[in-house]
Amino acid sequence: MDHVFRTKTGLCTITDDRIVLTRGGVRGAVAEVTVGRSIWRPLITYGVLGAALLAFGVTRLAVREYLPGVVFCGFGGVFLCSVITSRNNSATPVILRSTIRGIVARPPRPPIVRGHFIVTFDEGGKERRRFILLPGTGSGGREEYAKAVQVMTAAGLLPPS
Repeated sequence: MDHVFRTKTGLCTITDDRIVLTRGGVRGAVAEVTVGRSIWRPLITYGVLGAALLAFGVTRLAVREYLPGVVFCGFGGVFLCSVITSRNNSATPVILRSTIRGIVARPPRPPIVRGHFIVTFDEGGKERRRFILLPGTGSGGREEYAKAVQVMTAAGLLPPS
C-alpha cells in the first residue's frame, strides 16, 4: 500500500520497497532547474561564492578595512563550511528501503525551522543523507508534519510514539 504526504517541493510516496520523492508545481520546477538530481551543482556554487567572499575579505583586511574584511571572511567561511558538511548529502529522488540505515524526524519550530526528516542510507557503498523538507507554517506545515509522522510510522519507517 502506498503512503503519500506533501513536501516543500512536491510529494513523498512510500511504497513497500522504496521512498519516491517527486517534484511538482512552481517550487518543484525551480528545484529541478537549480539542484537537478545531484547536490554537486549547489555545492560548487557555494564553494565558488565562499572562496570569492573569503578572498575579498582578505583584500579588505590587507588595506586595513577591518570591519568589512572580517564580515566578508566570516560569510566566506560559513559558505565553505556548509560545502564541507553537505558533501555527503544526496538529491536522489528514489531511496530503496533496503538501503535505509535510519530516519530522524525533526519537528517544526516556527518561524525558524520547518519540519523535516533526515534519511540516512547507503548509495554506492557510501553513507548518504537525504533531507525531506515539509511545507512551512504558512502552508499548513504543522498539520503536514503530523500527517507525515503518521505515514512514516504506518509504513514502519519510524517507531510508534
